[in-house]
Amino acid sequence: MCEYCKTPGKMLDVIETENRIFVNMAGAYIQIFDEGYPGFIHNIPIRFCPMCGRELREGAAE
Repeated sequence: MCEYCKTPGKMLDVIETENRIFVNMAGAYIQIFDEGYPGFIHNIPIRFCPMCGRELREGAAE
């Protein structure tokens, strides 16, 4: 069992710059956001887990 695609809210990375940037996996999306509220947030749809390769959107058209 992959700890990233099977565990909701598992953080992939934290990038330390002037502001911290968080990279998270939520379902079939990679989320990139900063520590400010409401701040910056960007969701990137993905089809496969970047860590184990498991298909996240079975049957979805590309």
